[in-house]
Amino acid sequence: MDNTDNHIDWDKLIEIMDRGSAHPELLSEAERDMLESALELRLRLNMDRFPMEQGWEDFLAAKQKIEHKTKRRKLNLLRWAAAASLLVLAAIGSWWLNGKNHSANKMAAVSDQIILKRNGGKSVVLGQRNQSILDSTVHIQSDANGIVYTSLAKTDQAAITFDTLEVPRGKTYALQLPDGSKVTLNAASRLIFPEVFKGNKREVYVMGEAFFDIKHNSGKAFVVHTGQIDMTVLGTSFDVNTYDRELKTTLVSGKLMVSSKTDRVLLMPGEQSVCDVHGGISKQKVDARLYTAWYHGDLFFDNETLEDITNTLGRVYDYDFEFMDQSLQNVRLTLDMPKPISIEEVFKQIQLTGTKLSVSVQGRQVVLQKGK
Repeated sequence: MDNTDNHIDWDKLIEIMDRGSAHPELLSEAERDMLESALELRLRLNMDRFPMEQGWEDFLAAKQKIEHKTKRRKLNLLRWAAAASLLVLAAIGSWWLNGKNHSANKMAAVSDQIILKRNGGKSVVLGQRNQSILDSTVHIQSDANGIVYTSLAKTDQAAITFDTLEVPRGKTYALQLPDGSKVTLNAASRLIFPEVFKGNKREVYVMGEAFFDIKHNSGKAFVVHTGQIDMTVLGTSFDVNTYDRELKTTLVSGKLMVSSKTDRVLLMPGEQSVCDVHGGISKQKVDARLYTAWYHGDLFFDNETLEDITNTLGRVYDYDFEFMDQSLQNVRLTLDMPKPISIEEVFKQIQLTGTKLSVSVQGRQVVLQKGK
């Protein structure tokens, strides 16, 4: 059965939603818009604050708009519903057209800029200069290193609106949420979060990798959603990594409950949970610094293959790699150093370990072959 429609690969989007992985370069513009809408809807459903009957009515109205505008844009409901949760996906059409229409302010296919997508579709480029945004509900201040949200509305009166922070390959960026919690996003990552936390939970959705430093609030648990996994904390610092098929959560301080539909574990400092593709969760003792070195501005690889190292360096510095000799991919290295500005400096350090490696940088492409 063909799984594409309107240039959208539904199966690919569903797999990304289930895993919480973030590979924007693999998605078309329409797929990225649809994915963002789906994730926001999932977050609203988790918060039990989405009007389901109204969502279905809006979807039917949106479907009529789509069919009226062009016959090419048809959402195959039967195939879609069979592939994933109808409750979440059936509302995407209306959300995409009504609340999340970005047609007036589209960004590049895969942007190399840090982007804040605000509720209503406006996109703001961050990290280049100091900025201040003020409206009736929130005051947003940003500079080259991060962005701070300060709520201006009373939480019991404010409407629930969501913003999305997107960090491209080659960059990291920090966010202070309205409750004072801090989130640092690694390269090729995104966070969906409300401008104001309401109710007895503080909930966000992350894809890629992020380090969380949660402000303690005994009356409002902080919940991080990603793929099949939910992480519940009161006051904790931890790292979430969804780059690979196995979703890893590493706890630095506090306590953290990691749960899926079928399993759950309680983490203590220095422990890591690993969730497989079926939702099963295991935990193990780890050196937390190995998984949080990026947050502290370091590169730390412990007996990893050169292939895995270059996968990480590709995200960190925004380069693609080509191995002229495939045997190089299996060379194992240990490297612990402050993150240099240039990727050339990284390979100079690798060569100092005695690894015979010839490196050629051509634009955004790095060619590796055996050295003498």
